[in-house]
Amino acid sequence: MTFSLVARCAETGMFGMAVASSSPAVAARCAYARARVGAVASQNVTDPSLGPKMLDLMERGLDAKQALEELKTTANFLEYRQILAVDHLGQTAIHSGENSLGIWTQAEAKMWPPAEICWQMIRCRQRLFLVLFLQRGISETAFWLQCAQAWTRAARQAQFIRRG
Repeated sequence: MTFSLVARCAETGMFGMAVASSSPAVAARCAYARARVGAVASQNVTDPSLGPKMLDLMERGLDAKQALEELKTTANFLEYRQILAVDHLGQTAIHSGENSLGIWTQAEAKMWPPAEICWQMIRCRQRLFLVLFLQRGISETAFWLQCAQAWTRAARQAQFIRRG
């Protein structure tokens, strides 16, 4: 299982990326960023050439969605891959091929506060996690308890909830 996140700070223009996976050293073939251009993650039957190609297209002036559409015309086997990108203006693009392996989901948004990010991740991932938890014998109650704990942590961090 792999989770990827790409982001751009609206204040500084800096890019950030996170990749977590059961696959060793996955970031070496999934995570790509270029200053003043964008950030790209490629996963699910990875092709290490896709990140640099997307960044090259964005550097030539295409926004994230345009770059992804252009990439779709030249890349092989995109029906097995997932790609997410953010460009220098904060515009995003996501592709999840119809033959991507396993259970997957995707989400994109602009300017969410930390608690809302957490809530949206919970909503998007609940399908995936609930199936995985039930397959592994973890109860639905335990799943929702972990979701509530994650939301509470994010809400406290954003100072929406203050400790007594």
